[in-house]
Amino acid sequence: MRYASYQSSLSSGKTSYGVVLQNGIVDIPLLWAYAVPQTIAPSSLIDFISNQLNVVLLKINWESWQERDLVNLCTLPLSSIKLTAPIPLPRRHVVCVGLNYLDHLADHNRSYPGTVRRPVRPVFFAKPNTAVIGPFESIAWDPEITLQLDYEIELAVVIGKSGRNIPKQKAFEHIFGYSLINDISARDVQAQTPQFYQAKGMDTYCPFGPVIVDIEDIPNPHKLTLSLFVNGELRQHQTTQAMLFDIPSIIASLSQGMSLWPGDVIATGTPGGCGYTQHPPIFLEDGDRVTCYIEQIGTLENTIEKVSGRYSV
Repeated sequence: MRYASYQSSLSSGKTSYGVVLQNGIVDIPLLWAYAVPQTIAPSSLIDFISNQLNVVLLKINWESWQERDLVNLCTLPLSSIKLTAPIPLPRRHVVCVGLNYLDHLADHNRSYPGTVRRPVRPVFFAKPNTAVIGPFESIAWDPEITLQLDYEIELAVVIGKSGRNIPKQKAFEHIFGYSLINDISARDVQAQTPQFYQAKGMDTYCPFGPVIVDIEDIPNPHKLTLSLFVNGELRQHQTTQAMLFDIPSIIASLSQGMSLWPGDVIATGTPGGCGYTQHPPIFLEDGDRVTCYIEQIGTLENTIEKVSGRYSV
C-alpha cells in the first residue's frame, strides 16, 4: 500500500490521509467511519502508524471493504487533492546519515583532497521537523544567507514500531515503510562550522514524499534506483545497493541507547553527483526545478524560490 497525506478541495483544504490508488486516494478516516464506526479513526497518518493494530485492521479487511464498495465510496479523485509531506510535521527531528555512498565520499575528497576518511560506523546528523515540506512546495533560497544551495536525493525509512538497541536481524520488524527525501544544504554555511544543523535545517530544506510505501511492497530496499534531475538534467544516479551501511546496520547503530518511535524518519544518505563536487561547482538558483525519483516509490519535485530574509514573527 502507498500512504499519503493531502489537502482536498472537497473538504475546505483540511489535511487528511489515505491510501493512494491509480484512480484516487482512499480517505482512511472516512473509511473508518463507514467500516468500523464503533472506533475513532486516527487523526493523522503519524497517529495511524503509531498503532500497529490500525495497519493490521486495514490490511486484513481491505478486500472485504472493496467487495462491499466501501473503498470506492471513500475514494477522492486525484484531481481534487494536493499532496503534502506524508508526515507534515514529524514528532522529532529527521535523522540523516552522512557519507553513506562511496561515490559521494570519493566526490568529496576529489574536491577537498584527504579531508574525509571512510566512516567505520554510520555518521548521523539531524534536520529539524520544521524543515519538512511536501511535493511541489517551493524551496526557499535567500542569497543573503547562502550562495551555495545544493541537493541530495535520499531513500527515507519510516519507523513503525518502537525499539531500542535493535539488533540487525530484527531491524525490518521496526520499519513501517519507505519514502524519499531531498536533503537540501547551504554548503557555504556548512563549511563555516563542523555542525550541519543550520546549514541543512533551514525552513523548506527537507522536501519529503510523495508517499510512504508499505514495507511489504518493497521486499528489498537495497535494489532501488535513485535519480535526481535539475531542470531535466541528470545530476545523481545510483542504486541503494551502493550504501556503505545498509538499513539494518543504520537502525541497529542509531538505536543503541536511543529509542526509535513510530513515525520517526531516517534519511539513509546520498550518492555522488552533488552540486558542490562538480568542476566547477553548480548550485541551485531561483526557478530551478529539482526532480527526485526512486523506483517503486515515485517522484518528488520542488522548485527553488528566491526570498528575502526579512524579519518575521
